[in-house]
Amino acid sequence: MHSADMQADGKRLREDGYVYIGESSFYGPANRSNQEQAVAKARRLAHQLSFQVTVYGYPLRCDPYTVANPNVVSTVNTSGTVYGSNGNSATYSGTGTVTNPGGSSTYNIPYSVDRNTFYASYWAKRDPKKIHLGLFFRPLDDATRHKLERNTEAQVAIVIRGTPAFAANFLEGDILLKIDGRDII
Repeated sequence: MHSADMQADGKRLREDGYVYIGESSFYGPANRSNQEQAVAKARRLAHQLSFQVTVYGYPLRCDPYTVANPNVVSTVNTSGTVYGSNGNSATYSGTGTVTNPGGSSTYNIPYSVDRNTFYASYWAKRDPKKIHLGLFFRPLDDATRHKLERNTEAQVAIVIRGTPAFAANFLEGDILLKIDGRDII
């Protein structure tokens, strides 16, 4: 399947009980023929290795582009009076310029198909009845760990449909502190 958002599609596949097996990428000139060849190559590999799902797409990339800013030239007007120790005074006035370096600015320029980096990920379906729990976890952020005053816990990132965790109504974002009465380590 073609993906415009490979991260979201990967999450959906995990929720459906698929296991991420691996990935491949191809590079070539940006034209329709090469894109079709890359898709065909990914499909052949998936078929040879008996993968049920292949996700392919063209990841958006950003290249940094740095340009020099022009120097900034400022005109300075000065005037004043100078007093000597003997009571004499003199006035002065003048105009001058000061040049400050302009530095640089960096811009990210996005591109996708122009460079034709082609990406494919491969997935295999697991039988939900053979999965003991059915959860994927992610680390807790520091604020939540401090709020709970614990370093040993797990936050649910994905609940696999059709598993015991799904039937027990676990939800994404739930925090587990114990399993079977034992602290999570």
